[in-house]
Amino acid sequence: MKIALLPNLMKDGAEKVCREIIDILNKEKISVNVHKSLEGIFTGVNFEEDHDALAKNSDVIITVGGDGTIIHAAKHAIKYSVPILGVNLGRVGYLAGIEPYELSGLMKLLKGLCTEELRMLLSVKVNGNEYFALNEGVISGELSKILDYEISVNETQGYLYRADGLIVATPTGSTAYSLSAGGPVVDPDMKCITFTPICPHSLFNRSVVCGGKSKVSVKILPSSSESGKILLTLDGDTRIDLKANDKLTFSVSERSVKLLRCGSGNFFDILNKKMISGK
Repeated sequence: MKIALLPNLMKDGAEKVCREIIDILNKEKISVNVHKSLEGIFTGVNFEEDHDALAKNSDVIITVGGDGTIIHAAKHAIKYSVPILGVNLGRVGYLAGIEPYELSGLMKLLKGLCTEELRMLLSVKVNGNEYFALNEGVISGELSKILDYEISVNETQGYLYRADGLIVATPTGSTAYSLSAGGPVVDPDMKCITFTPICPHSLFNRSVVCGGKSKVSVKILPSSSESGKILLTLDGDTRIDLKANDKLTFSVSERSVKLLRCGSGNFFDILNKKMISGK
């Protein structure tokens, strides 16, 4: 077995946790691959030129950091259908499969005893190109300017919205930006699309949840050109410039992200602990 180790060393304790993981895997004669930028920091590992090569040449990716680290790894993992095990050093860790104090659970990984969860991806088509998002796609203008856009589901009659922007989220992304904007919490096992206007200029604009076979189309109306630069941001990372009259189509991708869970918690345990109980 070959394992890629992808850490966010900006997180407190990340380097220490990585060394513990490397020691455990080395004792089991497991090959560990890391990015070449980490040369001189870790020993007992192999170095790859880029993150794409890390995913391609590994059977599992272990991330050390927060959910953002897992989302970054997913962009490469989906190309080669490589599962991801996240070690949580973030504030919440909805996507992580193990906590730092549970590293002995790595033996479950080596024995093939971890639980695999398939998380749907959002397919976003705009201007002839296709992009993917694990959490959400966000349409917004610069300097908090108001946008006018039209939404239709499955090519039905379009409905006009006037708002600061729009969030189109997956079930996985329902606990991220979408939740902050008033969207619902959605079981990550579901296949559906949620769209939520950001600060809508109406008392009655609410989130809408669409089925897994739905196609959500968004057209940027000409009046939005007065809002200056318009952006589509995917998972808080990839940014695509938009302009008036552009049409975007959101749907459930045929691809999915494989997340491994070797620890004791699950989505609803984390939801209860971090959000409902406030601990």
